[in-house]
Amino acid sequence: MKSGAFRWARPLPGAHWDVPVHPDRAEPPDLRESEARFRAFVDHATDAFFLHDDELLVIDVNRQACTSLGYPRDELIGMHPRDFDVGLDEATLGRLADRVGAGETVTFESLHRRKDGTVFPVEIRAGQFQQADRRFRLSLVRDITERRRTEEELRAAQSAFAAERARLAEEIHDALAQGLAMIVMQLADAEAKLGPAWAKAEKPLGLVRELAVQSLAYARRSVTMLQPSTPAAGLTRAIRDEVDSLRQRFGVTLNFAVTGSAVLLPTSVESALAEIAREALTNAARHSRAARVDVELAFGDGGAVRLAVADDGVGFDLENVRADASGLTSMQDRAARTGVALTFVTEPGAGTEVVVSWSQ
Repeated sequence: MKSGAFRWARPLPGAHWDVPVHPDRAEPPDLRESEARFRAFVDHATDAFFLHDDELLVIDVNRQACTSLGYPRDELIGMHPRDFDVGLDEATLGRLADRVGAGETVTFESLHRRKDGTVFPVEIRAGQFQQADRRFRLSLVRDITERRRTEEELRAAQSAFAAERARLAEEIHDALAQGLAMIVMQLADAEAKLGPAWAKAEKPLGLVRELAVQSLAYARRSVTMLQPSTPAAGLTRAIRDEVDSLRQRFGVTLNFAVTGSAVLLPTSVESALAEIAREALTNAARHSRAARVDVELAFGDGGAVRLAVADDGVGFDLENVRADASGLTSMQDRAARTGVALTFVTEPGAGTEVVVSWSQ
């Protein structure tokens, strides 16, 4: 080094900062080695690093910044973000710069343009730091092309899934539900025309009608749940329909209460809750000898939901459940498959409460 010459000292390694240092105050070798290691670390980072001065001009970059934009390092130095960032207008860029200048670290998405003119999406995390009496801006830039592609594929899959649900709902409505509705109507017409003769086959025909009515209600619930335009409307309607149906067929006082604001639930969860409610209500009405059944559907914060079916019937011993108790087994299987929490609170002579809950 010539006598009287200056060198650039101790910013980030390789940064062109105009802080003159006299040769007599040269940095020790161990500090130079530390800076060299840090420079190697920065250059091998998978994110692009941009160091800016207070006017946002680039004063240093790492290797990934050069690779991602297709510029050599000496061309990038001196550029302004507007030279390669095409996703931000001047006003937005100014607002972001003001936030960073106020000491905030901001994360945002934009578009960068390579030297060859191609554009790619990026996520930028920008902040500032102070060294001596100078302020510098640092931007860490990540190429999010793969993330965007994954998001697009996910949206396409969700759209296809929604279309398939709509198709299934239409088929169930047009074929199954309408066919069942016609069976119920024809049975009613046959009963009216047969008059006293209906009594000869009243038991089997009554069973056919009951099965048709139940199947029609199930088909209609399925159609509702396959059309998720209204959050949890299908679940509420399914339980209300079951309560109304059992109230008409059994001499039991049935109460249904809904609390909280309905939320959009995954189809599998909504279906499981509806089926567990149906099993619990059927068991209470047919087997518990209950005079009263209370049903509560509660929606909580953050997408949580809780369903409770409580009766004042005979209860049962959880340690000695009959082998043919298919309703209990069915509820447990559905809960296990969908990840909902299922609890039975009961003992002989003390009634039964079935509680099922789920949260995101």
